[in-house]
Amino acid sequence: MITYSPADTDVLDRVARLMQTHHGMLVDYRVRVDCLFAHPDLDEDGAPKGPPVTLNGYPCAAKVRITPPKDRAKGCGDVEILIDHDAYQELSDAERDALIDHELQHVESSGEFDDMGRPKLSLRLHDHSFGWFDCIVARHGRAALELQQFERFYR
Repeated sequence: MITYSPADTDVLDRVARLMQTHHGMLVDYRVRVDCLFAHPDLDEDGAPKGPPVTLNGYPCAAKVRITPPKDRAKGCGDVEILIDHDAYQELSDAERDALIDHELQHVESSGEFDDMGRPKLSLRLHDHSFGWFDCIVARHGRAALELQQFERFYR
């Protein structure tokens, strides 16, 4: 079973600093961010059974969600960032900043407030989405849209 624990002060301090530096809107609207570490389920030999954090079926180092109104009413933050604890431990300070900044970049506000006085938030999509099938590129080469998109990114 995947287990969860509150993120440590390193993460919370990093969130506060990055919000102040790059996400003034979140500071202005007093958006509260809860951060949790996810720990993998282990097999009988102590090896992870799988990644503790996934998005659309793929392992990821972290993901963000807008906290549902019912949970916000119970005192939870406005946003939750779930972090793969083991992956986070492997990152440099610069990589940790980039990871947390990425998750915060997803959060945007309409400037409106709900009936509890909390900001109405939504998740911003990535600027780019990149999907790839090796077999399609192998079969179609330069005609494969995957390869064309990669070449545009590369340039």
